[in-house]
Amino acid sequence: WVLVVFLVGQGSGQSLSNLSCGANNPPQDGGLGPPDCVPGCVYDEVVDDCVMVEHQAYIVSDVVMNPETLTLSLLVGNMTGGEQEPLFGGPMNELSFAASLYNADILHLEFGTPTVESYIVPTDIVPRSPPSQIAISNSDYVVGVPDVGEEFSVQVSYGDANGVVPVLSLSSNMYWSANGQYLEFSVDFSSTFEDLNISAIPDNVRILGLGENTRDSFVMIPGSRQTLWNTDINCSTEDVSLYGSHPIVYACFDTPSASPYCTAFLVMNSNAMDVTFLSDGRTLSFQLTGGVIDLYVFHGPTLSSAARQVATFLGPVVMPPYWSLGFHNCKYGYTSIGEVEEVVVNYTRAKIPLDTQWMDIDYMDKYRDFTYDPENFPEKEVKSFVTALDQAAMQYVPIVDPGIVVPNPLNGENGTYYPLERGLELGTFIRNGDYGVPLPGPAGSALRDYYLSQVWPGPTVAPDWFHSDATSYWQEMLEIFYEKAKYHGLWIDMNEFANFCADKEGMNQASQVCTFPVDAPCPVAESQTTCCLVCTTLESDNVYDFPPFVPHGFWQVDLNTGLGGRTLSPSAVHAGGYEEYNVHNLYGLMESIATRDALLGSTVMEASRPFILSRSTFLTSGRHTFHWTGDNSATWDDLRWSTYGVMNFNLFALPMVGADVCGFLENTTEELCNRWISLAAFHPFTRSHNALGYAPQELYRWQSVTESSRRALGYKYKLLPHLYTIMYAHSYMGGELPVGPALGNIFGEDWTQFSWGGSIIFSPVVEEGKTDRECTLSTGYWYNYGAYMGDPFPDGDGSAPSGYLIEKNTERVTAPAQLGYIPIHVKGGLIFVQHHSVYDADGVPYKTKELLNFNAYDIIVAMDAVETASGLFVLDDGVQLEMDPSQGGTTAVTDMLAPGDGRVWLRPSPEMEGYPSNISVEVKCVQIWSLKANGQHTPGPSSPACALGFDSNGDSVILTTEDGGLDTKLIEVGDARLSTICTAGDSELYVSLDSPVVISWVSAEDCAEILEEEDDGGSDSGWKKIILYVGVVVAVLAYIVAFTIPYFFKTRRSGYELLDEEE
Repeated sequence: WVLVVFLVGQGSGQSLSNLSCGANNPPQDGGLGPPDCVPGCVYDEVVDDCVMVEHQAYIVSDVVMNPETLTLSLLVGNMTGGEQEPLFGGPMNELSFAASLYNADILHLEFGTPTVESYIVPTDIVPRSPPSQIAISNSDYVVGVPDVGEEFSVQVSYGDANGVVPVLSLSSNMYWSANGQYLEFSVDFSSTFEDLNISAIPDNVRILGLGENTRDSFVMIPGSRQTLWNTDINCSTEDVSLYGSHPIVYACFDTPSASPYCTAFLVMNSNAMDVTFLSDGRTLSFQLTGGVIDLYVFHGPTLSSAARQVATFLGPVVMPPYWSLGFHNCKYGYTSIGEVEEVVVNYTRAKIPLDTQWMDIDYMDKYRDFTYDPENFPEKEVKSFVTALDQAAMQYVPIVDPGIVVPNPLNGENGTYYPLERGLELGTFIRNGDYGVPLPGPAGSALRDYYLSQVWPGPTVAPDWFHSDATSYWQEMLEIFYEKAKYHGLWIDMNEFANFCADKEGMNQASQVCTFPVDAPCPVAESQTTCCLVCTTLESDNVYDFPPFVPHGFWQVDLNTGLGGRTLSPSAVHAGGYEEYNVHNLYGLMESIATRDALLGSTVMEASRPFILSRSTFLTSGRHTFHWTGDNSATWDDLRWSTYGVMNFNLFALPMVGADVCGFLENTTEELCNRWISLAAFHPFTRSHNALGYAPQELYRWQSVTESSRRALGYKYKLLPHLYTIMYAHSYMGGELPVGPALGNIFGEDWTQFSWGGSIIFSPVVEEGKTDRECTLSTGYWYNYGAYMGDPFPDGDGSAPSGYLIEKNTERVTAPAQLGYIPIHVKGGLIFVQHHSVYDADGVPYKTKELLNFNAYDIIVAMDAVETASGLFVLDDGVQLEMDPSQGGTTAVTDMLAPGDGRVWLRPSPEMEGYPSNISVEVKCVQIWSLKANGQHTPGPSSPACALGFDSNGDSVILTTEDGGLDTKLIEVGDARLSTICTAGDSELYVSLDSPVVISWVSAEDCAEILEEEDDGGSDSGWKKIILYVGVVVAVLAYIVAFTIPYFFKTRRSGYELLDEEE
């Protein structure tokens, strides 16, 4: 395809210049801030009203084409729009535009200011590779631009063997202010509607992504607007900017004859912005407070493929430790280490799986980082507690906030605090800007010029991650903390950066610097979140604290704050001269990078795969950290929204995410908590957590919730090998979304169904009082996972179908879902591996580390309508740092395939170089699922028995069936281990084992022939149903995949039973 196509026609989306400006939501009586202007308009304080932005048509003045890049020079042309004077000092007179290939799947569109230096997101923080050397003239992308002298616009299409399909268009409605503090551009989908031959109505497009926020719909609604600016606001608050910023857009179109067509693009910009989906349902408008317009385009053409392309660009996504996929418990409000120990004991007694116990800020001495409360959480007792957790194969994760306290003599704090003293020595804290007021402070001149804020411990300063010594400083503090009590992971919170002294007080409060009160304690006892500092308002001519444009999200009636609301002043300065105004959204990402680098660089802390949970995130956070959706509430709405948040972060290339189970704020109920754990068990990160002052909600507090937890978590633990596999495949092999919208549901109205890898669908109940669930499934075979596990979600007659044949795409079936049950359906065509058993004979749950150590697995072959299936199995020790075998990793990646000719085989994946030879597994069961008998599709209620079990006893091999009740015959032939089994019944099993290994289903007649041939030394010509082939390295007999796990963890499962004796 030729990259450049000269165009004259413009997009036909809704023009911002035709809008009528007006206030959607004027300030309440006494409220501060401007009105909430309609999308496409901004507030002009001179006229005290909403006005339309003057849009200029940029004219193409030059076009340069070289093998790798298309470059255009643009000059401002005529203005269009209203009659008032141009806003923000008028437009930038000259711009540049360049199109190049980032790689074969990703197109880069970049605007610049040739005559003015503009801020760009630093490449050492958010890495971008140099442009590829692929000649754009040979690309499958088609970029249409006007000829010299025409108004500038861009239309991007993508062509392959299936034809050319539009991706996006940048309309001519554009504004770039001369002061660089207001940029506006629009993405128009009109041509996409036309080329796909679908009606250009809102119902035919879905906009996904754009976060972090809580909205009542998983998709963006026409006429709605999203603000991106990292802010400490409870995630139970709808339609405001939350903790992270991810300017990633997925656009999906409802094509009449095929699955939805989806593309994506990403805006590489860390400034505050508004993104508006105009009411026409065709246009997205972006309004930025600075930086540059820098787009990366992903052609899709499906949601899954677009997400893979985004993950390739933002990744590689870091893999979680295996143990972190288990269940976690926490509460803000535990009063002592003894109470925490009692909680763990109670989980053990209730036989609810628990892998990790967390501690919130309660453990700290006066809420200071890197300390333990000497009275309620003495270091010696915490250390003993962690030792007991280690012995029980469990983990401990404490919280660490970034704010470093400045002790106040008026609070009787006359001693030194080493983290502060060391940071002052190195100069590693954020400073006041040129507009700031030097701090006199009780510590004298050492504190002058640093920006003072307030969080939990009181007056604090903030580490500056741009400082060259910041990571080494942070590592030193974390090592000191580790030596007090070992931890297995870290929880970094309040890193937007949160500030209690710029909260709900209007624009003036958000534009200030603060110092200590001279005659009063700070903080005030029992009032940690009330600002106690003395703050000075900055001059209003400060262009960072008082910018010409502030996104609408900061003028919500209940917030009424500017860019500095609940955080640092935008004029604060970082090392290297970066203003907070530009880099604010990077703070949480940079703390995550510094924390990961500190853990990996330490010689004190154990060298293993880091676990870091961060509240604040940005583009590429998935390379360094994991996330939870923040401070939610115990409501049915929050339960429903939790899955939206998890799916969104998977679209943001940060798949290890979850929500606080049963709700953080407010008191939960038994039914709500019951339904919540049934759902949240299948989010990658599963943690129960609630706030100070609310009733405890540990899962053992209700008998029904205990039973639901054991069922749901039991299923999750059983399925952990598959979850781990799809997360690895997504990170390293371009695999499907680990958690995404259920198949066919992009254009539905219920997005609470979600899938693992597109092939296992979970359909939770999210409405109070409901006992069944409508499940949307796509064409093909679907198997009821619970039925095959012997737990068939009973309905009125005590049974449920073992599977469904869906003959029409997006067909709905009603599944019984009594309290404690969640319908789980497996797509026919999938082979997956699961743990054989997650509870011992006494019902005691195994820990995730024990499950890896025991290495007992089942292989499930879920046949599709033509008896084919495929899958992947990933295995390692769960904590190793390097996972790519080509880079020296010891992760085993095994392909599993049933090609439809009667065979199922396992082999080392050809996509991964260097298959390791030191991992062993034991396969207890091979289970074949099929809804086809005698050539007919016959869904039925029965569950097949285990097809075959394996065990090992030294050099001998014992082949048995799961129930041991089948007639068997065993033959061993030396080291070749040639063995034969035939089973009695309608279908019989023949097994021949050597290296390689084959397993076949055969009829009774063929089985007799095979045995006769074996006796005569004959061939294997009678095989005809399923063959399990394990390749050269995977030489299986007693252990289908024959390796040795170098796993050094030794467990003592009675570790927490010992605490009963101590009590």
